[in-house]
Amino acid sequence: MASSSKTNLTTTKPSQTRHASKLGVATGPLRVLMVEEIQSDWHQKGREEGYNNPENVRRNAELESLQRAHDENEERYWNIKKELHTTPSGLVWKFDTDDYWINRPSAKVDRDGGRYRNEATPSELVEIQATPEYAVPLDALRRYQETQCDRFAASKKTPVVPHAPFKTTWPLLAMKRMIRYAAENGFDRVAWTTGKQQAERYDLRKQVQAVHVERINNKDYSIEVTTAAGQRQNLGEFTGEKLPEVIGKDLAAKIVQQSVDEEKTYSGLNLKVGGEGMKGFYDQILPADVNKYVKRFGGRVGMAKILTLSSAAYSAVHALDITPDMKRMALAGQAAAIEHWGVTNVTSLVTSP
Repeated sequence: MASSSKTNLTTTKPSQTRHASKLGVATGPLRVLMVEEIQSDWHQKGREEGYNNPENVRRNAELESLQRAHDENEERYWNIKKELHTTPSGLVWKFDTDDYWINRPSAKVDRDGGRYRNEATPSELVEIQATPEYAVPLDALRRYQETQCDRFAASKKTPVVPHAPFKTTWPLLAMKRMIRYAAENGFDRVAWTTGKQQAERYDLRKQVQAVHVERINNKDYSIEVTTAAGQRQNLGEFTGEKLPEVIGKDLAAKIVQQSVDEEKTYSGLNLKVGGEGMKGFYDQILPADVNKYVKRFGGRVGMAKILTLSSAAYSAVHALDITPDMKRMALAGQAAAIEHWGVTNVTSLVTSP
């Protein structure tokens, strides 16, 4: 089969497929719908971070309340630091950091015996302490400092991924949509890439020469890359949780093992994507799910070879021929399929989203 045409994106929430038309030859000319990629960002995030539940909602609301309290205390503290007060004798003072300062013409760099000359002297401090405003800044500072830990806690809110149907069956949902698409558009076969081909597609070695990493602290990493053209590029700083999104899960797993302040460069085989997850999905899970579904229509997943024009080499892919029963079922719609095949589970139908 020769590679051809443009790539399309079909979204059937909560899954997406990337696919293209191919022209092939078996016993005669075949029109092949080539599925280049199947994924569900929604359910992948839910699997990794956890789906929404009442406890997460309650905890997040509590943390947001603590965050608001901290912000209010911080604003109050900084506003109080700007306020000027006057003692009965006319001494004008204000609070700055953890000291009381007198509003007198003296630069802060002008020291007197190691003390800034506009700090309150012991006798002036006694006079300030006799005013009702004396304890206000101390109370604001205390509240501000006490809620610092709440601010940190609020940054650790539990990710909330909304629930969605097809948590475990979204791959088959996507393939059902492709089968219907193939039936509607005159394709003879649906094919999809192998796990190895997916891993090769996302191999970092095709994009960069090296990845340079410095672990800044317990949770943050500075990432730079040497591009394929040999240019050094700074990607920025990222938390350990964000690393897989930036440089992939395989390399991220190696990077989080670095010590704080350690700098390390990854190149060559260290950039290779293992792809075990992709192989398990594209080569085992997807064929098994599709086979179980299409068996009733006389279908079975096999292997086929395609010739890509860019490399002039044959590649083996998974392939499913669209049988007459499969095509009739896909085009019949839900009501007719239930009547003819006795299908009662709506999730087992090939229907438009």
